[in-house]
Amino acid sequence: IIFCMVINHERFQLTGLNITGITTEIAIDEQMKGFQTILDPLKNLGVIYDPSKTGNIIESAETKLKDIGMNLVKHEIKSSKMVSEAMENLIGRIDALWLLPDSTVITKKSFDLIKSTTIENNIPLLCTSDVFVKAGALAAVFSDYKSVGRQAARLAKEILSLSDPC
Repeated sequence: IIFCMVINHERFQLTGLNITGITTEIAIDEQMKGFQTILDPLKNLGVIYDPSKTGNIIESAETKLKDIGMNLVKHEIKSSKMVSEAMENLIGRIDALWLLPDSTVITKKSFDLIKSTTIENNIPLLCTSDVFVKAGALAAVFSDYKSVGRQAARLAKEILSLSDPC
């Protein structure tokens, strides 16, 4: 089994002797380097998340951000209806908002609220997809999708060339 362009693949337990693939995620420290090139200093990074969807990303991010001198200001939600409250809680405490690929946080309605709130409060909105930049976010650090596809194709070719692929 070869997976390609799966977001947050750990959540789906895509592991095993016969499972491999290429994710779309950029390492957290690389994302932050990218964001810091346009927002220096970036000390307090806000994030809204559902632990069942992106809790593993948050756990990893906390340690990595501390290592580079940044503070992750978290607001946990269980429903997209809680996004408004989360935004109110974060305003005045963060230098920027980091939007993760979390389907509880990001809906059409909630993205519009997040975008308008960040604009009204001069909070840069940072994300992991160019789609959100086109929709109004300030910046994104994301994978080159063609490159990800080429990597997956090379991986499939390598596996198929093995005498016993399993």
